[in-house]
Amino acid sequence: ITPTILKELNCRANEMTLASPKEHQQILTILQKNNCEYITSCGGSVTNSIVAASSLGSKCHQFTCISNDEEGRVFLESLKEKNVSKNVAILHF
Repeated sequence: ITPTILKELNCRANEMTLASPKEHQQILTILQKNNCEYITSCGGSVTNSIVAASSLGSKCHQFTCISNDEEGRVFLESLKEKNVSKNVAILHF
C-alpha cells in the first residue's frame, strides 16, 4: 500500500500493530475505500511462529479456542493450508 494509505491508517511500514475489533473494521474500511486487496488468515505471534516453523518442514501442532463463526472457520482453514495440526475448542456465543 502507499505511504498515503499508511498515514490514513495511522500505521508505519514494517511494523506489527495490534488492533481491537473496532479498529480492525476501520482498517478494512480504509483498505476497501482505497481499492486495496487484502486477505484474511490466522495470525498472532504464536500462530505466526508455528506457521513459519511448519513452512520450514517442522511438524507443528496448535491447541486453541475459536469462535463458531466465519473468523473461526478462516482460522482453521488457514492452519490446514499450512499443514499445522490442531486441537480446537469451539466457543458458542
